[in-house]
Amino acid sequence: MADPKHPEPAPSAVEPDEEEDEPRSTLPPDVAEREAQKAIQEIEAEIEEERPAKRPEAAEHLPPPGSQKSFIDKAWERQYAVEARLQRIGHGRYSRVIKMARKPEPEEFRKAALITGLGIVAIGFVGFAIYLFMQWLDGLLGVG
Repeated sequence: MADPKHPEPAPSAVEPDEEEDEPRSTLPPDVAEREAQKAIQEIEAEIEEERPAKRPEAAEHLPPPGSQKSFIDKAWERQYAVEARLQRIGHGRYSRVIKMARKPEPEEFRKAALITGLGIVAIGFVGFAIYLFMQWLDGLLGVG
């Protein structure tokens, strides 16, 4: 029964659920911070991609189309073509791979090198076993 001298406080509209705590990262703080910064940079890059690109203005020294072009004019055209191609890097089919690529940590590199080395050794062993089998088969059949 409620005590009239000490009424119970009204329940709040939103009660915190102890089960729904904010998930905590299992990464070390410096790695988590670095990953967060990368995510921010990726978002900023996506926003930058959505902005309309400014088309480079035509150089004043280029002659009108159809007229005789000098070596310098041809060189400038090639320069503009190369620059346009370089601006498209990171916007094609493999852009996500390029954006996500990063320098591996030393431990990551050691593991990748070890796995690669073991793969090379395993393939070499299989090749050598096939060679020995063929030598044995050749000696058995007397073909060679």
